[in-house]
Amino acid sequence: MKKIIVFLVLMMGANCLYASNWSAISAGSYHTMATKTDGTLWALGGYNGAGALGLGDQIDRNTPIQVGSDTNWLALFAGGDHTIAIKTDGTLWAWGYNTAGQLGLGDSTTRLTPTQVGSGWVSVSTHIYHTIATMTNGTLWAWGYNSDGQLGLGDSTNRFAPTQVGSDTNWLALFAGPNHTMATKTDGTLWGWGNNLYFKINSVGILNNYTPTQVDSDTNWLSVSGGSEHTFAIKTDGTLWGWGRNWYGELGLGNTTNTQTMRQVGVDTNWATVSGGFQYTVAIKMDGTLWSSGDNDYGQLGLGDTTPRNIFTQIGSDTNWLSVSIGKYHNAAIKTDGTIWVWGENSDSQLGLGDTVDRLIPTQVNLSPNLSWTSEVNYISDGLNPESGDRNTSFIFRVKYTDSDDDAPANGYPKVHIKKGGVEISGSPFAMTETDAGDTVYSDGKLYSLSKTLVPGSDYTYYFEAQDVYSGIATGTPTSEVDAPDVSNNV
Repeated sequence: MKKIIVFLVLMMGANCLYASNWSAISAGSYHTMATKTDGTLWALGGYNGAGALGLGDQIDRNTPIQVGSDTNWLALFAGGDHTIAIKTDGTLWAWGYNTAGQLGLGDSTTRLTPTQVGSGWVSVSTHIYHTIATMTNGTLWAWGYNSDGQLGLGDSTNRFAPTQVGSDTNWLALFAGPNHTMATKTDGTLWGWGNNLYFKINSVGILNNYTPTQVDSDTNWLSVSGGSEHTFAIKTDGTLWGWGRNWYGELGLGNTTNTQTMRQVGVDTNWATVSGGFQYTVAIKMDGTLWSSGDNDYGQLGLGDTTPRNIFTQIGSDTNWLSVSIGKYHNAAIKTDGTIWVWGENSDSQLGLGDTVDRLIPTQVNLSPNLSWTSEVNYISDGLNPESGDRNTSFIFRVKYTDSDDDAPANGYPKVHIKKGGVEISGSPFAMTETDAGDTVYSDGKLYSLSKTLVPGSDYTYYFEAQDVYSGIATGTPTSEVDAPDVSNNV
């Protein structure tokens, strides 16, 4: 199951020509959500029976689709069948399943579109049925299911609206687990509450902690995360610590023995972020490498097989991983070039790859480019002007290339195919030239042109072709053949 991750907004320089523009990613149980650097919100795909994708319906999706038109989304967390997100203005928004009040809207009614939950919010973490968040004044708030005291309010009563937890004003990092909660404070202390089965909170033999309880006396805890029944935390010295259930080696300690005390994972001091799933864990080091350990039935470790591991094993050799989020059995991660990569279970198309096939290694999610008519005078309904002429006429072919990822076209694209009598003419297809070489923004459309003289004939057809730098094949009306031009023998 998915839990806390650190979201970093990618800052891309002007010379970063071949880059995608994803900034934040969050994997829920069976759906995945993301934001772009332009502040737009996207549903990558997955189960939508309770409206977790925020699209106003309950129809599953298998490829990325934009949610609304707002351009000020900042951070998001996909839960079980719901999603919580924060905008740059500090407002909190929630949608999806709400049976236990996990949306914080004062009721148990499901929402199919983002609905505001107050303002002044800084961070949030959510799981299947409960949510915790901090405000600008450092206070901690909780709502949703509370059977094991996971809200930290001193009881086991559900809350349907945000309720303040204690009076402290120095809460920092948050992690909402299935039935427990972990958090750090600005003084570096680590706290936990809720269900303590398998000692995933601390080594004290109390089943349920109904209020925040300090885990140990250390004051150098930086971040905390975990999975279904295990917990991980990183210290300011870069060391990684794990405790709780370890049936499949999810703690990465080289065994499958549960541990009720904090155990350092190896000797490395360069761990940057960690995220726990259902009996497995994925983490990133400061050198940009990606590592995993634990259960692997669906290839969720990203190692090319379904064999579990009990020690952290590097995923591939790339050194540009930036952030990672874990769902139940699937993962989504962002690289420093702004691209999204996914792997693991895909039964509900939660990977956003257009199918339901599991992936055993990280696979890029790439929005394919689109070709369209330029809408210029003489290019409203086709890509050619003039449509008739003679052997000395310069026929101008024009097309607009748009890529929502802001990916440049691959070298030599777009191309125009010119056929005569159903056969490509000599030199076809022809690479087109961009009309404004200084414009490196592709998300709002860019024009390409080609001038060509042709031998006489009335049996010409043409069409356009393009792909982006990540091999995404362009779609759109211009990719279909058009009958034209007519070329006379007159001079």
